[in-house]
Amino acid sequence: MVYPDNVKESVLKQIFASSKTIADIARENGIPYTTVMTLLYE
Repeated sequence: MVYPDNVKESVLKQIFASSKTIADIARENGIPYTTVMTLLYE
């Protein structure tokens, strides 16, 4: 599944701006953990 750039930016900002784990952020955004990891490495 492809997510719009604004979703990617939002998720990446949350990862770098918070002390939450990537798994927590993925859960809060309703995006699979593996997808979040993929966004990090794009």
